[in-house]
Amino acid sequence: MRKRKYIPFLIIACVFILLLKVSWLKWGSVIIDTGRELYVPWRILSGDSLYRDVLYQYGPFSPHFNAFLCSVFGMNINTMVISGALTTALLSFLIYKISRVFLNPRLSTFSVLTFLFVFAFGQYYESGIFNFIIPYTYSATHGITLATAALFFYYRILDGKRPMYSCALVLLSTLTLITRLEIGIALIISLFIGSLLASRSRVKDIGLRCMFPLIAAGLVYAAFAGTGDINLLLKNLDLTAPFTARLMGADNLSFNIASILKITLYYLAISSLFFFAGSILSKKKKIIAMPLAMAVIAASIFVQVRFFPYYMQYLCPPLICISLGVIAYKSYLKTRQKRFLFLMVFSIFSILLLTRILFKTWAGQYGFYLLVPGMLCYYIFFLKMVPETSTNKISQRFCRSAFVIVSIAFIVSHASISAYAYKNRTLEISTEKGNIFVYPAYNRVKELLDYLIHNTGPSDSLVVFPEGLMLNFLAERKNPAYRFTYFPLDLAESASEKMVVDTLEEKKVSYAAILPRNTSEYGAARFGIDYAHEIIRYLEKNYIVEKQFGPMPFTSNEFSAVLLKRVDKK
Repeated sequence: MRKRKYIPFLIIACVFILLLKVSWLKWGSVIIDTGRELYVPWRILSGDSLYRDVLYQYGPFSPHFNAFLCSVFGMNINTMVISGALTTALLSFLIYKISRVFLNPRLSTFSVLTFLFVFAFGQYYESGIFNFIIPYTYSATHGITLATAALFFYYRILDGKRPMYSCALVLLSTLTLITRLEIGIALIISLFIGSLLASRSRVKDIGLRCMFPLIAAGLVYAAFAGTGDINLLLKNLDLTAPFTARLMGADNLSFNIASILKITLYYLAISSLFFFAGSILSKKKKIIAMPLAMAVIAASIFVQVRFFPYYMQYLCPPLICISLGVIAYKSYLKTRQKRFLFLMVFSIFSILLLTRILFKTWAGQYGFYLLVPGMLCYYIFFLKMVPETSTNKISQRFCRSAFVIVSIAFIVSHASISAYAYKNRTLEISTEKGNIFVYPAYNRVKELLDYLIHNTGPSDSLVVFPEGLMLNFLAERKNPAYRFTYFPLDLAESASEKMVVDTLEEKKVSYAAILPRNTSEYGAARFGIDYAHEIIRYLEKNYIVEKQFGPMPFTSNEFSAVLLKRVDKK
């Protein structure tokens, strides 16, 4: 029996290794975001200071943690893979342990496998930046993992375990705050509500669990504020920022609400059918019951495949988290069982995270990390709370089994999209800093990178417009500018373009590259055509075309690039 308890971990480990193998080095982007996550630790190890010398819009923990790993394992892409794999393994363990509070080992294992297939290794965009191995920012994956670990230790405290867990809770809460501020705030609010409702010594617990991490994190941010600009951190809390409405789903509100109602009705319908089939099974008329049960499951999957694409599966977790929180609170008042208090706190944390994608909740884009706690609430609700509304054990088991089968059908849909994406990333970019596979359409980026490596020197500097720090990292060519993204948002203020021009002039930047990165999600779409006219005028006056890779950017649908070289004035 003791050996059997390791079977779930063996299954999870095997699936994890399989997914790593299938997707090996096919994560991230050569244009968008990924370069920053590699470049910033490189600059830190070079002696530069975060926020003073290097712009970074998230907390200081992740880049310093990754810099530490790079100091041990080397400054390359594989070290970033180690960081992502460690994070994924830890969060998988935490999901299993938290699931086990409410679900049996098989269902808990199923929760972890869902996380791995749908979230950790999901790839629903061409960019490939929304995954746990090489994500768009490690602050997202580190932050959600640290917060989940903090909640796990909170449960252990409620469960009457060792006092050292309180220290772990405080440390993890502090680390969450200095990793991803908005995740940390959601965590503190959840812990505050839990402490307020549960503890007899409320002042002491609130002070320890909530105020101390806030003060400690505040001191860390204050230390960095003394040497650099951390105001950009507050932009992540700005709900009025461009594309926030689109991310939340408020830009197409009526359609999204209709979709939420549609999937909710589907879940209500299949739950009713599962209970009906389960009640027939419990009467032991197997000649009738078994075909009926199979027909119900088959019909549910048919309707799902026909009318509910994979991205609609998780549209209703905001409603589920609220319902689960209410149920948990009522159960806690009735039974005083601490696990229900924990479930209420976990549900509050989940819904606070989901507010950013409230009307468009799915596993892609930012949902790949924001939805992970909500996914766990989703399974606790449908595999624990809903089946237990029936007192019949056979009916409960059938409901659970049927819902697992329906969920597997959704997972297969998710996995097929990701598998297609991984299969088509066939172009290998190989450098001394590591290898990465991209889509063949990015062959011009590979050509540009090869040219930089073989025709420029380590002392040459490079700025890529509007974004492209991966080129700086892989070619080992420093960007001397403080800012290294040049989007409409970045250049919206009247003096912003002048500051970029002044930097180019002051630092005598050796090379500038322009890539056809579409920035329409931030406003205007084409750098130098729809915006950034002052920067383009300066480049035309002070740089010449060193090498053109395909058509000029934005002049055709073909992905291309142009490299400009500074002309020394006499």
